[in-house]
Amino acid sequence: KMAILKVEYKGKNYDLGFTRNSVVMMERNGFDVGKISHMPMTMIPLLWQGAFVAYNKGVKRSLMDEIYDNLPNRQELLGALTELYAETLNTLTDDPEESQGNAKWEIVR
Repeated sequence: KMAILKVEYKGKNYDLGFTRNSVVMMERNGFDVGKISHMPMTMIPLLWQGAFVAYNKGVKRSLMDEIYDNLPNRQELLGALTELYAETLNTLTDDPEESQGNAKWEIVR
């Protein structure tokens, strides 16, 4: 199961994180994790907004921005979101658990 980041704002709880589908959406909107340090004003908001999409359908961008603007320790927050994002990417390349099916592959010549 994927990890999530819990945020509480004005008495409401939000689960933030990523799924393969939310990452695809982020990439289609121009997100590139490798550009965070070169284009922080573009990439950090896309990362933050992307973290909302998977578990909080219908949250307006203005509310996402308001929550972000009111959070402390943003450097640590961004590190945590980047880690969650990387975990999601790893689901494409990591081997599945042994109990997750019998799929096999081989090269036949």
